[in-house]
Amino acid sequence: TYRWDLDGDGTYETAGANTTTTVSFPDDGLYTMGLEVTDRDGQSDTARRNITILNRAPDTVLERKKTEVLTATEIDFSLSAVDSDGTVKKVEWDLDGDGRYHEESVSRRVLSIVYDDDGTYEAAVRVTDDDGGVGEDFVTITVLNQPPAVEVGSEVREAYTLTSVNFSLSGDDVDGEITDCRWDFDGDGRTDAEGDEETAAYTFDDDGTYEVQVWATDDDGDATLTTMSFVILNRPPEVSLSVDTPVAKTGDTVTIIPEGGDPDGRLDSIEWDLDGDGAYETIADDLDEVTTTFADDGAYYVYLLLTDDDGAETEAYIN
Repeated sequence: TYRWDLDGDGTYETAGANTTTTVSFPDDGLYTMGLEVTDRDGQSDTARRNITILNRAPDTVLERKKTEVLTATEIDFSLSAVDSDGTVKKVEWDLDGDGRYHEESVSRRVLSIVYDDDGTYEAAVRVTDDDGGVGEDFVTITVLNQPPAVEVGSEVREAYTLTSVNFSLSGDDVDGEITDCRWDFDGDGRTDAEGDEETAAYTFDDDGTYEVQVWATDDDGDATLTTMSFVILNRPPEVSLSVDTPVAKTGDTVTIIPEGGDPDGRLDSIEWDLDGDGAYETIADDLDEVTTTFADDGAYYVYLLLTDDDGAETEAYIN
């Protein structure tokens, strides 16, 4: 027969007919095992041997719900740590992958982080048990760049032609900086201004509603398009009148001299009321000086009505 002393206490408490047996040890350390063999004649002999049992490192698993996340967005990491032959004594985290671990409570199994810049990071956790055994796990997380969050605006929503209008971007790039701005003020798809400045000015030559567009590009090459509608108002014709002689005799030729025009287009009609009766009886092709005579003495008004290609009218008079 065979009797085993599996716990090293000197007592052979496990009997059997086999020459082999199995045993598991709950903790690491140096153990002494003994075997007593008895033959059919009742003669016995014993043998003992020391066995070294090594510590098992903690089973460590680091998990995350996402494999990709945007910068400036919080992400959670969770830890599963089990020490089958002891207890967990220390938990250390390195979620930004810089190789520097910081200790947290062993009861804290979820930790969050916000990545400031895009890139690929290797998050790590290190678990130490009561025997100094260390378990580690690593996971890779891809952090994606966020494009600029900007809006184009102006202090005014409308302006006249030939007026310099200031535009600016509001907002920022949460994970970097804006390095380039391409401005298309008239919406024709062509760049009118470009640079790293987030302000720009533009003068519109013609009236209408314009779609102002800005492409803002950050230091990672991602761009955001922002647009706004802007109304440009037509300028009416501008004109002043003078006369070659303010006092004349009946029958004398009087020359009226106009100066002006349409600053943001062309004149569609030029009409004169040379006798001041309220009716524009003379149509001219060009804004040139005109002459008239007066048959009777008195004070007379001469009127000029200009209409531009947008239908805006300007009336001027002189007496």
